[in-house]
Amino acid sequence: MSRFTAFVFIATALFLAGCNTQTSQDQKKKNPSDTAAIKQKVAAKFEFRDEIHNFGALKAGEVVSYSFRFENTGGEPLTISHIKNECGCLEILYPKKPVQPGEKSTIEVIFTTDGEWGNEFKTIEINTRKGLKKNIAVTARIQNAQFEKLINKK
Repeated sequence: MSRFTAFVFIATALFLAGCNTQTSQDQKKKNPSDTAAIKQKVAAKFEFRDEIHNFGALKAGEVVSYSFRFENTGGEPLTISHIKNECGCLEILYPKKPVQPGEKSTIEVIFTTDGEWGNEFKTIEINTRKGLKKNIAVTARIQNAQFEKLINKK
């Protein structure tokens, strides 16, 4: 009888061990670790090709523009809610529709140099609906003949 009890005990242990293996395989199926599944859980994220653009030397009165290219490298749609800039000399054009994960888009900055002079550095703050903030900037050296005449008179 003791051999029979030992046999039943070993058979039961093997059966339960086999069930446990199946359970862990089921958990792997329910919790995939592939990149696509992980990316979907990651919040929206900006990734800019460049964050500062230098227009170089300009003359006052020139209007120049630059398109900042970015990609949503996160796993959720990225929606820009508003943009803050420190100067009325900048016009900012940005996508109003959500930028989907993996999608690329642009933010165009139009810089009007009337009334500007010297080395200028203009910061633009981009805000998303989910609270993400990102700063980009434009810079230029602006020659303004009117201001230079006033300074040279002294």
